[in-house]
Amino acid sequence: MQKKRKSVCIIVLSRVAGDARVLRQIEYLSPHFDLTVIGYGEPPPKWQDNKNVKWLTARSISPDKNLKGWLKKLANRALLVAGKIAPKSYELLYWSQPAYKDALQKAVGSGCDAFHANDWNTLPFAAEAAKRLNARLVFDSHEYAPVEFEEQRAWRIFIAPMINYILRKYAVNADAMITVAPAIAERYQQEFHLSPIVVLNAPGRVNLREKQTDFKNIRLIYHGSAMRDRRIENIIKTLALCDERYSLHLMLSGHAPDYLQELKSLADAQSPGRVFFHAPVTPDEIVERISDFDMGFCYMISDNFNYLAALPNKFFDCIAAGLPICVCPSPSMARIVKEYELGCVAPSFEPQDIAATLNELKAEDFISMRHGAREATKEINADKEMSKLVSLYHHLLSEGA
Repeated sequence: MQKKRKSVCIIVLSRVAGDARVLRQIEYLSPHFDLTVIGYGEPPPKWQDNKNVKWLTARSISPDKNLKGWLKKLANRALLVAGKIAPKSYELLYWSQPAYKDALQKAVGSGCDAFHANDWNTLPFAAEAAKRLNARLVFDSHEYAPVEFEEQRAWRIFIAPMINYILRKYAVNADAMITVAPAIAERYQQEFHLSPIVVLNAPGRVNLREKQTDFKNIRLIYHGSAMRDRRIENIIKTLALCDERYSLHLMLSGHAPDYLQELKSLADAQSPGRVFFHAPVTPDEIVERISDFDMGFCYMISDNFNYLAALPNKFFDCIAAGLPICVCPSPSMARIVKEYELGCVAPSFEPQDIAATLNELKAEDFISMRHGAREATKEINADKEMSKLVSLYHHLLSEGA
């Protein structure tokens, strides 16, 4: 008689089809466990007919990352203020959200043996579902949550104390925790005495074809969300100060048409004919698409701790594509760039300093950095990183664990 497979419920309150980290969780866990995925939107075509993966659509909610979602009602503000004195007020506010109650019902109804909570906002109802079903709980923090928007005063005053409360009540009781970067893991350990396993956001290895770079026409690629806080205009300003051999290619996603038009106008004004805008592609297509270019550009200005500590998807996409990478002095990215000699590190986030760094590069530098990037894919890839997650669940769900 065939032994029944264990089951895992993956929870994320975002559009699953656009979340590369969650898609990798599904890809690597589904051969070993039956999965239920609770999130927004339809599953990607690749997963629609997979018998090992069941999809449940979460009830939509005003995104927690938008402060208006929590502060638009006077009653919500009162509960957030009261929570500093009586933390139970945070519970009242959290469970007053219909979307969380709905997600709890779906999670319990899945009957799974373990729950994988992506980000702090899924943690309380994932923990409650695990408690009711005597199941395992894994918390996956994509950021250092308490300071995610620390530059916003309202966040520091109202939201951060609530997140601290949720982490101290629920995260400390999780069976395991994972996160995305060593610096973030260290801060969780220092401030919450948690011990996260670091699972990097590295995609799978691809067959990298040999190509020749025209060193008189070096194409820089930046891909990611078109968000104002990313300061993408600084990348365009950098290009304007670079040698004529450089061109900039932007592959931007998101729904910020005003900002996108501002970027296009700036490009026309400062670097006419040298900045190109490309349509975004799905997470599964990114590595192959950007491999056509000559150098990746990872720019994350350090407004807060998470940006300094970040090891974002775009960074590992460039490595997987075998591209040299230009980064600024973001410590986490700079450390890997230097360790594997796969790119250059500008001395600051200022366009003139980044441009000066790029202008100093010679043909032999590009050849050496590209070799470093290709060598790095042997160590930094999804097979290696996701094996940590698969092993974790095999351990948690083993008999007598």
